[in-house]
Amino acid sequence: MKLNKIKCRFSYLKSGSFEFPETISSPFDYFKNELEFMSFFLINDWFYHRFGIYDIRRNVTGSPDIFASIIGSGDDIGIEVEYDASNFSRHGHSPNHTDLIISFIRTSQTRKIKNVPIWSVYRYEAIEGRRIFTYTLDEDIDYKDDR
Repeated sequence: MKLNKIKCRFSYLKSGSFEFPETISSPFDYFKNELEFMSFFLINDWFYHRFGIYDIRRNVTGSPDIFASIIGSGDDIGIEVEYDASNFSRHGHSPNHTDLIISFIRTSQTRKIKNVPIWSVYRYEAIEGRRIFTYTLDEDIDYKDDR
């Protein structure tokens, strides 16, 4: 879907800057599906600037979802936007042209998929049979894999 169509169809997701809560009980309170999360990401420049991203260009030919520049590097990178980071594998994406996965949620243990780093808004873990979602965006952006 082209960026202009996304901006029109999902204009209700346009918002002013806000901070996500430290914990949430359900990610579905924010976004119902991946298309809503991606649309929110694409139409709110304050949000993708939190990731240090600017100059977004939607890739209409396949994966990755977008190409963008990271502040300070100027290099173009391929970014796959997923609701849950594990969808990267479920959808059969190749890491060949993907430099980064941005997701709304990821498991606490998952920092990379197919050697592609993940920056997520929330991480979750199962505690006593229920998922606990904790804000992790700043930690993910600063994460350095020393292995």
